[in-house]
Amino acid sequence: MGPNAQTNPLVDQQALFAPKSVIAYTDVTRRAQDSIPGSENIIVNDLLSAIAVEIDRVALNGSGAGNEPTGITAQEGVPQQFIGADGGPPTRAVLAAMEQTIGNANADMGSLGFVTTPNGRYKLRTTEKTTGSGRFLWDDVSGPLGYPAVATNNLPSNLTRGDGTNLSPIIFGNWNDLVIGLWGPIDIMANPYLFTSAGVSRIRAIADVDVQLRHAESFVITPDMVTS
Repeated sequence: MGPNAQTNPLVDQQALFAPKSVIAYTDVTRRAQDSIPGSENIIVNDLLSAIAVEIDRVALNGSGAGNEPTGITAQEGVPQQFIGADGGPPTRAVLAAMEQTIGNANADMGSLGFVTTPNGRYKLRTTEKTTGSGRFLWDDVSGPLGYPAVATNNLPSNLTRGDGTNLSPIIFGNWNDLVIGLWGPIDIMANPYLFTSAGVSRIRAIADVDVQLRHAESFVITPDMVTS
């Protein structure tokens, strides 16, 4: 390549964020506020936890419909890798093929790891790498293939494929490329006037959030793991 040669960089399409509101609230009696030490902090922490769980859910499995962000499972361009016509049990080969898919897309970098459901975790923890080895796909030392792994009920455990039912997904990818946009801090407000005649106050939390992927190729989904 000569000193004046130029190349055209390849870039992904620009990701546009649009705020969607998530709200959590609780109604608290006057007596509860007066009689429980630190009740306000307890309530606020519960509301913040509820907001966090919902953000986690939509980041993973948001439908993109209405006012809901589009999660990884519904993002256009994320490759899917099926086990079988009716789903199937996990194997080391299945997991390695997911890793291979990410590698072939030059995306096997960053914070790589697996996410599945609690049912999926159980299956991976009780499925041997090879029959009789006494070593499991997700053992006590590390997650599948040595990567970190977590389980969450924010992924569905009732998927279907062909005649297969109650299937769980596995997602593998570079979690640095999942971007969650937040517009300012979570807003906490108490309204002591909503049910004033009943001595009840409403405390609500609201956040504006959206989800985008920096690169769809940074993730791969196997949506048909048999867990029974």
